[in-house]
Amino acid sequence: MPAASATDIKYVPRALERVAKIRDILGARPAIFLDFDGTLAPIVDHPSRSRMPQSTRTALRNLVERVPVAVISGRSAIDVRDLVGVPGIIYSGSHGQEISFPDNTRFEYPESVEHLGSLDKAERLLAEKLVDEPGVWVERKPFAIAVHTRQAELEKSREVAKEAAHAVAESENLRIHGGKEIWELRPPVDWHKGKAIKYLLGFIENGVPLFIGDDETDEDGFVEVRKSRGVSVVVEKSDDRLTSADYRLHTTHDTTTFLTKLREAL
Repeated sequence: MPAASATDIKYVPRALERVAKIRDILGARPAIFLDFDGTLAPIVDHPSRSRMPQSTRTALRNLVERVPVAVISGRSAIDVRDLVGVPGIIYSGSHGQEISFPDNTRFEYPESVEHLGSLDKAERLLAEKLVDEPGVWVERKPFAIAVHTRQAELEKSREVAKEAAHAVAESENLRIHGGKEIWELRPPVDWHKGKAIKYLLGFIENGVPLFIGDDETDEDGFVEVRKSRGVSVVVEKSDDRLTSADYRLHTTHDTTTFLTKLREAL
C-alpha cells in the first residue's frame, strides 16, 4: 500500500520530461530496478500470454552494458528470466523472496522457506474452493499463491475468490495482498520488493537506485528507494490513485522510451 506520505497521482510529474534531472540524481553509480508486468510488458488476461516487446529487450541489453539492472517481479524468477531473456540481468521473483544472479548463484529469503508447507496446504484448499468459479484460477509460485480473477465471467465469482483467499490466508497464517485482478497469499515475513532492493544495493558500492513499477506491490519499492535517495517511477494511466513514486509514466511503451533516453544520457 502507498505510504502515509503518498501523493495523488494527478500531481506526480512526468518522467519523460525530466530524464536529465533524473540522470543527475542517479549520479555516478546508477542501479536500475524494474517490475515486469505492467512495467516492461503490457498487462494481459493470462500471465502465460505475456510478451515483452523487442524494443524493450533492446533497451535492457543496452542498459545492462553500462549499469547493474535487476527485474523484480511477482512471477517466479525462472519465469521472468525466460520472458525477458537478457543475459547479465539479476532476476528476482516472488516479490523479492527469490533472486537469481547472473553467475547462477541463488538467494532465497530463509524465513519464507519455513512457510512452504503452509503454502502447499493453501494451494490445495484454494483449488478445492474455487474449482467451480468460471474464469477464476489459482497459480502457485515458489513463495506465493495467486488467485486470478481477470477472466472471471461473473462478479459473484470475484467475490467468492476474494472471500476464499482471505479465509485461507487466515487459516494458514499467511498474508493476503491485493493487486490488479489478483489476490495473493504470501508468507508472513518482513520481506518485499523494497527489502529486495535494499539487499541488492548491498552489492553495489554507493549505488543510487531507480525503480520503475506499476502495482500496489511496487509501493514498498518506491518507499525504499526514497529512503536511499534514489528515484521511483510509477507506470499508471489512471488518475484515481495515491502513490509514493517521485515520477510517472503512462504506459509500458513510455517505459521503453524512458529507458532508451536514460541509456543515452549515461
